Amino acid sequence: MLKTALKLQTPITAICATQEMDISMRDIALMPEDWHMLRSLEAFFLIFVSPSQKLQASQYPTLNFAIPQYLKMINKLQDMQRAVGIHLTISSACTVAIKKLNEYYTLIANQRWSHSGVATVCDPRMNLEVFQRLWPTSAQEVKRNRVKQQFHDVFLKYKTRQYHLDSERIEVKAELELLPKDPDSDDDLYVSYGSSYQEPE
Repeated sequence: MLKTALKLQTPITAICATQEMDISMRDIALMPEDWHMLRSLEAFFLIFVSPSQKLQASQYPTLNFAIPQYLKMINKLQDMQRAVGIHLTISSACTVAIKKLNEYYTLIANQRWSHSGVATVCDPRMNLEVFQRLWPTSAQEVKRNRVKQQFHDVFLKYKTRQYHLDSERIEVKAELELLPKDPDSDDDLYVSYGSSYQEPE
């Protein structure tokens, strides 16, 4: 709606200024500062368009994009707030949006529910490097280390689980070898002779 109005700024202004049927239209005509505010609003709302579309997709997984998209929106809002100044209405909108996005980010990135951070790190296009780009300052190193620690904790949990699964598989295999064998069995055709140990990535 804003994009269409801004595209039609010249004809809208001309009609409001020249039409004779309803003189009261001139009282509600937009002034140059109003058009400037609409341009600022359009820039503000554009921050949310691409992330919303990317995170609402149903044709591909989106969990790996959640944290980077939240952080990109927060960074863009902070940049816009610095650019417009602290006293403008747009700055207030940025403050409220940043607060809400930080609440959402805290929900998806806390220690108990670390799946979003792990999904991001496991995406080979992003891994831990994306957090270096999104949190470049040394003051944000604590946040980077928290994500790294979450991934490490999950890795250790799955590594322990894999160890138990491997142990169980070895025990089952040993028990099967003790069972009497049928001389006409084809079981030997399906035995895997490869190593059960695989180096984790």
